[in-house]
Amino acid sequence: DLVLPIESTGMMGGFGGMGGGGGMFNVPQGVLPPVPPGGFRAFAVKDDLNVSPKRNLPDAKVDKSAASANRPKKIEVEIEEGADPNAVWEKYLSANQPEHAAVRDAVRRLMKDKQYDHVIALIQAALRHRQVQSWMYEAMSLAMQADGRSKQEIERAVMSAVDFADNTADLMYVGTYLAHLGLARRALDIFRQVARLEPVRPEPYLHGLKAAKRLGDLEAVKWAVVGIVGQAWPSSQNEVWKAGLRTARATLAKLRAEKHAKQAKKFQRALDEAVIRDCVVRVSWTGDADVDLLVEEPSGTICSLRNPRTTAGGVMLGDGSSHTAGNTSEGYSEIYVCPKAFSGTYRMLLRRVWGKVTAGKVTVRIDTHFRTKEGKTLTKKVSLVDDEAVVVFDLDRGRRKESLKQHQVANAAVGQLAVRRQVLGQQLAAAVDPRTMLHLAQSRQSAGNNSGMNSAGMFPFVGGGAVGYQPVIITLPEGANMMATAVISADRRYVRVTCLPMFSGVSEVNVFNFATGESTEGRGGTGGQGWSGLFGTQGGGGGGGGGAGF
Repeated sequence: DLVLPIESTGMMGGFGGMGGGGGMFNVPQGVLPPVPPGGFRAFAVKDDLNVSPKRNLPDAKVDKSAASANRPKKIEVEIEEGADPNAVWEKYLSANQPEHAAVRDAVRRLMKDKQYDHVIALIQAALRHRQVQSWMYEAMSLAMQADGRSKQEIERAVMSAVDFADNTADLMYVGTYLAHLGLARRALDIFRQVARLEPVRPEPYLHGLKAAKRLGDLEAVKWAVVGIVGQAWPSSQNEVWKAGLRTARATLAKLRAEKHAKQAKKFQRALDEAVIRDCVVRVSWTGDADVDLLVEEPSGTICSLRNPRTTAGGVMLGDGSSHTAGNTSEGYSEIYVCPKAFSGTYRMLLRRVWGKVTAGKVTVRIDTHFRTKEGKTLTKKVSLVDDEAVVVFDLDRGRRKESLKQHQVANAAVGQLAVRRQVLGQQLAAAVDPRTMLHLAQSRQSAGNNSGMNSAGMFPFVGGGAVGYQPVIITLPEGANMMATAVISADRRYVRVTCLPMFSGVSEVNVFNFATGESTEGRGGTGGQGWSGLFGTQGGGGGGGGGAGF
């Protein structure tokens, strides 16, 4: 039988999200995450339908002539009874160049009239005449299904959409759509291709196992099972790991029952190699507290609860605390697993979030080359100084063989793109304020003035230094407040109550506009004396001042 340690079940890591990108097809709900706006969508053009209820707006005036002028010219073709659809639309598109919106409108009208053969002929003729739109392949496949066309034709239509795929996420949407149509063989080929492009991605193996079972393909089942047990699955989706484990045992039993000893032995070796883990980190503690673990990998990626699966292969297996794990005599833990890791230096940050850790120490256990003869284990008690601690260790002979430098550059590029988007978002938000148009006018005047070009002329969209400001919203309590916390001892015999009274007031308020840089004079706040229990400072008295303590 397949021999796996019991504790390995919690170290096999989870079903990550699809990541960036989108999907070309309207994948059924629950199969894949929703496609983000602007992604690889089926109907990329703006929908001209309005399903909102009509309202009487007496003050609004609608310019019907302007609305009709913006509409594309409708395609008008007289279709004689018994005419060949291919000849009709080939003749029309050879003599005309309709707008993209007009083609879509014609397809809609033909679908409404259930003229599916003309829908197929129109889309095919449009593709031949370079009227390519991303939604056409799905519309053509739907029309082919309605028209009773063969599976081969439908598969060829859907596979043509791969030309629009920019990443593996797009390929996953195409493969899942093919599986939904019953084209499991072609879908399995796409899942295998995605797995070759991104070996650490778990989704191809999960969907590939479903397709392989539907086909009854033993070799495909073995490939998918090895891929599933070779990935790390978090505890929240541990059922995926268990399903792969059950399928692996059933497959081994079937091979042995059918007297395929060599195949069974080969499959057993593949499974034993799949459950090897290059790096396993377990941080455990006792006490009513929560400790977070963050791991910086050699590629520069950060694995944490906010980013539980990284492109370097690291997976964070859930959050262990007294609130989530319940009462246990063995304490609580957080586990980081990297099945196939880069060689290099790993840095871990241990941070106490709340509560009191027993003796202020946590236990760190690091396993390298887990389940191999070269495996090493390092266990150490680490003190949390100022609620934090840093642990550094090196990993050699990692099984991830891609170029580490290229991976680092790619991650840096992604981070830089995110920063640029934030800066652009701040600039666009500032442009909403009408007063910011003054900066645009001043910059253009400066740019056209040969006698004096200033810095504003070089930045026509914002004033100087506008990007450097970032508002931070906080709450300032005013008046009398009191906070109380209760801590129960480990033996549950004593309760320690800490009361924290706080009398505070706001002495002066200054209003600053982040869009324009304008500020107002200080306004008087709460008067009288006060004591800030939060900072331990006594505010001054006075009518307009008061004990602020902030």
